[in-house]
Amino acid sequence: MDFSNVFYGVFGFLGKGLIVIAAYHAGHHLGLEDKTKWYNYVAVLAVAALISLGCWAGYGTHTEDADPLYGGGETVVDFEPSDKERNEYGLTIFFALSIPALYGVYRRQEEPLSSQTDPTANVKEPTEKK
Repeated sequence: MDFSNVFYGVFGFLGKGLIVIAAYHAGHHLGLEDKTKWYNYVAVLAVAALISLGCWAGYGTHTEDADPLYGGGETVVDFEPSDKERNEYGLTIFFALSIPALYGVYRRQEEPLSSQTDPTANVKEPTEKK
């Protein structure tokens, strides 16, 4: 049994899970109560589309010899993906980000307004002992 494949597989799934959780919390944060319901959904879809467009454009490449502070470097082509592969990758990123983010917006809008505006609304008052 090759434990390096198991190791990278497990941490790959953990990383993907963290990305999904981050997308949910981003959608939950963007679901503002002072905006209309549809504005929040469109804003989350636009952010997911921009991120997936960037991933789509850079699929199959990486940057080498980049300065950590000033950037730059050389873009190296690892492989030349076909249009189908590039589109599938972009759509995968889009759906992986948009579904949990849309659910986060939905959950934010279903919360009572008092808990959205007042952070102490869910805090219970201490009771006196007699």
